[in-house]
Amino acid sequence: MWDGEHLHQFVKETFKDRSLIVVSNREPYIHSRSNGKIRCDRTVGGLTAVLDSAMKSMGGVWVAWGSGDADWEVTDREGKVAVPPDQPSYLLKRIPLTPKEIEQYYYGVSNRFFWPLFHKFVDRVQFLEEEWLCYKEANRRFADAVLTELKEKQSPVIWIQDYHLACVPLMLRERRPDATLSLFWHIPWPSYDLFKIAPCRQELLESLLCCNLLGFQTDSDRDHFLEAVEKEFAAPVDFSSHEVTYKGHVTIAKTCAASIDTAAWIKLASLSGIEKKVGNVRRQLGLPSTGFFGIGVDRLEYTKGILERFSAVDIFLTRYPQFREKFTFMQIASPSRMAMAEYREYGEKVENAARMINRKYSSNGWKPIEYLPSHVGSLDLAIYYRAADIAIISPFADGMNLVAKEFVAAQVDERGVLLLSQFAGAAREMPGAVLIDPHDLEEFVSEIKRSLEMAPSAKKAAMSGMRSHLQTYNVYKWVKDLLSESCLSHKRSQTVTPLSDRFPVPQSERAYSPSLIPPPDFPPLP
Repeated sequence: MWDGEHLHQFVKETFKDRSLIVVSNREPYIHSRSNGKIRCDRTVGGLTAVLDSAMKSMGGVWVAWGSGDADWEVTDREGKVAVPPDQPSYLLKRIPLTPKEIEQYYYGVSNRFFWPLFHKFVDRVQFLEEEWLCYKEANRRFADAVLTELKEKQSPVIWIQDYHLACVPLMLRERRPDATLSLFWHIPWPSYDLFKIAPCRQELLESLLCCNLLGFQTDSDRDHFLEAVEKEFAAPVDFSSHEVTYKGHVTIAKTCAASIDTAAWIKLASLSGIEKKVGNVRRQLGLPSTGFFGIGVDRLEYTKGILERFSAVDIFLTRYPQFREKFTFMQIASPSRMAMAEYREYGEKVENAARMINRKYSSNGWKPIEYLPSHVGSLDLAIYYRAADIAIISPFADGMNLVAKEFVAAQVDERGVLLLSQFAGAAREMPGAVLIDPHDLEEFVSEIKRSLEMAPSAKKAAMSGMRSHLQTYNVYKWVKDLLSESCLSHKRSQTVTPLSDRFPVPQSERAYSPSLIPPPDFPPLP
């Protein structure tokens, strides 16, 4: 079974003295001022949390956008700081973004183009050429920051994360053709019928095909990518080995589902005295000993299906009045991208829906929905997960959904039921989950009732199987498999065409030398 120590040994033996660089948009730790003092917090989000666990074991450098209002007060002149603050084990290299880049690269292309298109919300898609140019310039900032960390005579290992940085592979490959280069695409990849509406589709694909390895959450995501390459470039695509040969370079597309630090969640949910806290949760909600507690944990945004989830609870309580005063659903919704009007409006709709349902059914000090539009720390989440009889995870589309895995890991009593959207990547890995269609409220309501009434032995059998799977396929195995495969893909590519012929450095770039990044005067992320 893979753990941090096994991953550490793997990296040490496999890469020896080669540079290991991880690149993402969001940073794992953020420094901010509070009451005149600088505090350091781990940032919210499944991606940064799971990668932080891996980086603590691997070491290396993590390049990310420095968005905290005190970030630059603690870094050195190269923008680096050792993290985690209590027990430093790797370096975080921060890069600055201008207000224009925050608006056009982050809010514009990343969240008004990539996010809705790749989650199939076509009516929300916005693409502006000016923003695309800014997106590429911001990507160059990330690429420059990586290049300053690389040693001249060693082939570096560079792992890029997600759609925010889709142009970085080409920028790195042009200047370091010797690099072992991989990118993991965390969100879904749509079918070609949707993808083809992207004006930048060929630029995007050409950059991604500079990688030795591309990781995807599901087989369908991987196959949709290969389909796009085949139709756009008529390039040789081997759908059996999932290889693409383009301009003499071989790229392998691999399905490798992202996972969590399973052991860490089990440990949190098993801390001494936690049973008392679990009991307190149910009493504070006014539930009787025979009552039921449900939980949902999401970022506050439209792909998660929170409004439809509330509608299902509303219909459930109307149709089955015997559950009134006996069932409470807690929705934790971490605010996300609230500088964008559409996200603020969605948040208002969710809050109004919770208020309406509570007015409709509340009685004798009980209310059906406990709505928490805020971030909740890992320990409190573990308590809620363990206390819950059911978890409802019902996105319309989701690359993976690590919350579903967190809930399963924290269910140390194996008495809960996971209701999971069939459109979440995690549905392929969770055979013990009750799969639902968030569009079909009739089915949704029926499955809530069936889950609450399921026999304890059936709950335990389903949960036990999923927890066993997660203990084997945890974050450490995920990272090891991807890094191992990227190295094999790099060797495979070297046998096809000389690297210098594949990616010659343009004449205008031959004198290129990335400069050190000065501390910026830019505002933090809103």
